[in-house]
Amino acid sequence: MHETGVADESPYEELLKYNSLDYKTIDFSKDFEGNSDRNGNQLIEHVNHAIAYYEQEYLEKPQDTKLIFHLANLHLLVGNHTKALRSYYRLVNDDKSFLQRTDVIFGIGICCFTLGKTDKSRQYLLKVHEREGDKFIRIGYLHYMLGVIFQSSKEYDQALKHLNEALNNPKSSCIKSNVRLHIGLCHQGMLNFDACEEIYKSILADDNCESLVKATASYNLGLLYFEQHEKSISTTIDAFLVSTTYDPNNYRAFYSLGRCYVKQGEDLKAVQSYQKSLEINATDPTVWCCLGVLQHKLKRNDEAIKCYVRALEIDSNHAESWLNLGCLYSSVKQVQDAIKCYHKAKEDTDTENVASDYINKLQKIDYTTQTSNSLPNLDHFFNGSNVIARSLDEYQDKFANLVKLDTINSGSIDTTTEENTFMKSPNSNKSVVDSDNENTYDNLLDSKYSKLLLPAPVIEIDTAEEAYSSKLEEWCLSPENPITVIRGISKAVGINLDLFSSESLANHSADDRIEVRSQRQQTSDENWDSRCRKRVWLCESNRAYTTIAKYARYQASSVRESLHNDESPAESPCSDTSSNSGQSSNRGTKKRKLGNQHKMVKFGTNVDLSNQQKWKTQLKEMDKLPQFLKVASRQNLLTYLGYEILGMNSVQLYMKVPGCRTPGHQENNNLCSININVGPGNCEWFGVHVHHWKAIEMLCKKNKVDYLTGSWWPVPDELYARKIPLYRFIQKPGDVVFVNVGTVHWVQSLGWCNNIAWNVGPITANQYRWAIDRYMCNKVEQFHSIVPMILLSWNIAKHIKIKEKFLHEEIRSVIFQSMQDCNDTLAELEMSKTKIKWHEYLENEPAPYCYQCKSEVFNILFVTVDKPCLVYCKKCAQNDNSRHFSSFVVLQQFKMEELQSIYHNFVNNN
Repeated sequence: MHETGVADESPYEELLKYNSLDYKTIDFSKDFEGNSDRNGNQLIEHVNHAIAYYEQEYLEKPQDTKLIFHLANLHLLVGNHTKALRSYYRLVNDDKSFLQRTDVIFGIGICCFTLGKTDKSRQYLLKVHEREGDKFIRIGYLHYMLGVIFQSSKEYDQALKHLNEALNNPKSSCIKSNVRLHIGLCHQGMLNFDACEEIYKSILADDNCESLVKATASYNLGLLYFEQHEKSISTTIDAFLVSTTYDPNNYRAFYSLGRCYVKQGEDLKAVQSYQKSLEINATDPTVWCCLGVLQHKLKRNDEAIKCYVRALEIDSNHAESWLNLGCLYSSVKQVQDAIKCYHKAKEDTDTENVASDYINKLQKIDYTTQTSNSLPNLDHFFNGSNVIARSLDEYQDKFANLVKLDTINSGSIDTTTEENTFMKSPNSNKSVVDSDNENTYDNLLDSKYSKLLLPAPVIEIDTAEEAYSSKLEEWCLSPENPITVIRGISKAVGINLDLFSSESLANHSADDRIEVRSQRQQTSDENWDSRCRKRVWLCESNRAYTTIAKYARYQASSVRESLHNDESPAESPCSDTSSNSGQSSNRGTKKRKLGNQHKMVKFGTNVDLSNQQKWKTQLKEMDKLPQFLKVASRQNLLTYLGYEILGMNSVQLYMKVPGCRTPGHQENNNLCSININVGPGNCEWFGVHVHHWKAIEMLCKKNKVDYLTGSWWPVPDELYARKIPLYRFIQKPGDVVFVNVGTVHWVQSLGWCNNIAWNVGPITANQYRWAIDRYMCNKVEQFHSIVPMILLSWNIAKHIKIKEKFLHEEIRSVIFQSMQDCNDTLAELEMSKTKIKWHEYLENEPAPYCYQCKSEVFNILFVTVDKPCLVYCKKCAQNDNSRHFSSFVVLQQFKMEELQSIYHNFVNNN
């Protein structure tokens, strides 16, 4: 410690010996006696109490420079750099003699350095170096700060001189990895790429290096690869991904990832990366502008204009945003608005010439005959250069009906004929939807199995009161009812299903990418091999991708083809001719026509409707459903997960022609699911109670297809032979199918239709027990459980008061075992003297999973040091023969005290 020569009697006299020379040398994890203080709070609180004491004294003695001196040092000691600098300035203004004190000059230099006042910090720190030379007691830290200052001003030779001195100083208190990082930045600035690459890689390989330093090293390694083009773009992406692993709040890395994905042609991933960057830091106009450019490219003009306006709200002189906003207006022929934007872009020398060229071209266009605007005009957002606080939604409400089908800009749609052949609403002529031709196949249900064919319960809903009745919920959630058809509920609660029709989707998002599965068209009773020689369980399909507009055109052409041929493409033998019973009836016994068996149909699947802003109108309709059916509600376990799982706690849509199949499966983690048939055609469903899932798994093995990972379509006769009851029914347009806990089911479309679906997790013992059961089975099979049940269980215990006794006991048991596992692991690591790094779990962060066994990893993570950084569970980390245990960094995400508190509160408050 370094005495100031001032000796005042006060309750905090022991703190007066500290000054700027002690900065970053005090271990706050120790108390005054040198004993470990785990929280590091005792000394900090003591210093803060001293600051409050001396500030009170200063009010009474404002001219007492000793008090000002003490306050400056104490503020600096605990990192209050702004207050410390203010006190130092006040000190030297009141008494110039303090400028002769090295510790005061050093203190001012530290504050200016930390606060980014580069010129001032250089001035004061160089003065310290000139006065004290290499004999200065804090010479290592002084060299480090001067090195960083020179590096930031691109004086790399001087920077390297000071940084190398800091690195080689054995008494330097600065973190060596920080010094190496800045040496690497100097070499990068000097274009010594091999040298900086080697340094960055050595930092990433250093187990003792701080996460933020590794994040910065990996980020700059990515920039190096991106700018020099010497590595593949995938290598560059890996570097940025590693950076985000070490620092999930590194918005620059997410922005750079977006640039890489654009370069790679993966526009949707680029959008997600830009959006993630803006979630962390929404104040960078360049990122908003880049996102706007990409949304424009994807023909999401409404989203693009929002991005440009947001960028200009942040910086009204952001020339790139003005230029690209002009391009957006120009693309929709709003010439006057475009010209106004280009004039603003001309004010910047970097964009002046390009903007002038665009203006000259547009001024030759006759815009007096321009049709109605498809975007709000510029004055809607701007008054001069000022942004007006008006939303795009306000504009869209007025002009929602302007966009017609024939305005879709897609070469894949024949706009001269498509309007009359797009699928119609459920109120349209039904003859276009489901053919009434007789079945041409001969697979009739044998009467001896008739008792095993069960009708699904059909609940008729006529009023909103019936829809919101607790009796409906009780029926659907009863373990005795594996699957239920809720008929009439869409109409009763006023859901506009036309918003989900192919026509509406194509108008709304014509170029959105969707997955397509090519499947052989056949009756729902049968599943033939590729040569149509024998019946099998393997349900083959090939994956491809297209756009909503292209698939809508395919649906429409399929309708035209069917009308032209006046026949049904492989209609099911169970056409819905039995009134409203919900059951299927068999018709016809003609021989199967093998010539038609090779016809392929395309199934448009996994259309993502998760974007709350983009699909706001559609998703708003889902809020009309009863609470237990909603995508998000307090009655849904998935609401407490904390992050989005596409298709589970968000809506997905499926586009179909006759014969499209969803193969047999149980929902992820045995959760319930909701499926609404938008129409206009029907779907045929098959369901088996959860209690028979093991028998079906055995049949899958017999038929050489994997129950969990395979694609399979059961042969009904084989189920009946095993005495497995089968529910079979028709889902009409507007019908909601509620699939209860763990029900095994498979679906085939009978006509042209769209379906929307999502999962729900009722907060019941039955749901939780089966979810945990599937979770444990998946763990044994090394199959990925999409729902992290351990993290979810802790979140439930933290946020919900459970009244149901059996459910409470189940959750308590799971989190208790989880806590015990954590304690055992920590004890084992402590015995082996393995260092554990704190890596706090961030709310809404996706749960980590083991790279090897696919299991959820809760709290204690074993992360590989070498890139890409992979998470392992303890068991796999210990069993991995290709790695030594030291090749892992062990991270802890939750304090055990926190988990114990949640556990005890859950036990005591329920």
